[in-house]
Amino acid sequence: DLDLWVEDATVAGYADDTATSVSDENEDVVIQKLETDANRVLEYMASHLLSANPQKTGFLLIRRKKSNVCREIIVGKDRIKEQTSHRILGLKVNNSLTWKEHTDELLNSIHQRIGALRRISYHVPSASLPSITSAIIASKIRYCIAVYGGLRLSNADPSTEIDKSLQIALNQAMRVVTRSRLRD
Repeated sequence: DLDLWVEDATVAGYADDTATSVSDENEDVVIQKLETDANRVLEYMASHLLSANPQKTGFLLIRRKKSNVCREIIVGKDRIKEQTSHRILGLKVNNSLTWKEHTDELLNSIHQRIGALRRISYHVPSASLPSITSAIIASKIRYCIAVYGGLRLSNADPSTEIDKSLQIALNQAMRVVTRSRLRD
C-alpha cells in the first residue's frame, strides 16, 4: 500500500518500522529523491491517522569513499542529520556496511544477561535454567544472525571472529546452566 505512494524509493517495513532507500551516483539526487518520497510517506501516514517520530527517524548515506561532509535531509518540518549508524528492527546498521557496532553491543548485552543468569541460578531450580537461558541468551544470539553472522554450511567452512565470540559467550552461559566451571 505504501509502495503506491512513493516514486523513487524502495520501501521496506515490518510492524511499525519503515525504511526507504534510494540509490544514485549523485548524493544530491539521492537526497532530493529521499526528501520527496519522505514527504509522500508523511502524507500516507497522515491519511491513515499515523505519525512519524522524528527522534526515531535516521538518515544513513552510504558512500564508496569516506567523506567528512555531514549531509542532512528535510522530512516534513524536521531536519534529519546524517548519522554513521542507525538502529533498524533491533539491528545497528552503519554507513560502512559492517556489523562491528551491532556485534559489540550484542556481546555486551549477552554478557550482562549471563551475569543475571548466574545471579538467579542460585535461586531457581536447575531444571528451569536451560529454558531461561534459551529465552534470555540464545534468542538474543539467534535474532538476525543470518544477517550479521557468517554462513557456515559445514565444519570445514571458516568461522568469523563474531562466530567465535558468540560461541564463547554461549559456552559461558551453558557452564552456568550445568553449574560447571571452565577448569572443569
